[in-house]
Amino acid sequence: MSDIRYSFLNTLDYLPCDIVRTLWLLQTLDGKLRDLDQSDEQFKYYGDNLKTQSRFLGDLVGKETGRLQDQTQELEFQLIVKKRYNTFLKNKPHLIKKLNKKLKKPAVIKTRKNKMKLSINLKQLRKEVIKEHRSNSITPTPTSDKSNNNNSNDIPEDIYCWCQQPSFGDMVACDNDNCPREWFHYSCVGITKPPKGKWFCSTKCQKEWKTKSRQNIKQHRN
Repeated sequence: MSDIRYSFLNTLDYLPCDIVRTLWLLQTLDGKLRDLDQSDEQFKYYGDNLKTQSRFLGDLVGKETGRLQDQTQELEFQLIVKKRYNTFLKNKPHLIKKLNKKLKKPAVIKTRKNKMKLSINLKQLRKEVIKEHRSNSITPTPTSDKSNNNNSNDIPEDIYCWCQQPSFGDMVACDNDNCPREWFHYSCVGITKPPKGKWFCSTKCQKEWKTKSRQNIKQHRN
């Protein structure tokens, strides 16, 4: 009986140490569990972030692919036009010379008081403006000759833009050849510098230009 009591007392001597060891083990396991919970939250956050970035990159790739397709169609159309133009120059050089002579002839405007010769060449000016716009993607401002003669006020000025005002300041041209307004003031369309690449005044003009480009490419292929 005394041995049992002695063993029991010995067990009680080690009991505090066992309790402390058990509590320390529980505390350690609880800390690891909290770390695992935080890791799960981090994994979830990173997973959601990766999904968002993946969707963004997918949309970006789709937009860039569409833009490259449009540029490819535009280049194909320009090559077609260039080939036809070169063929026309080779086959009919006499027509080119005749046309140049006609374009170089000045137009004469007569007034009541005196005769005033004004050398104008609107067609050639328009072609040069369009050519420069295509090559440099920088649109010059259409200008009008000013005369010190008071009778020049009798000449009506062309109107452009949404505001239907004559040309002044910096202007940009719509790349749709069938655009009824052609030129637009920077302030009216909300830009401050020449746009890069193609520029259209409206979605309608952009769709018309794309449709015409596709039709020309299909006709050439057929």
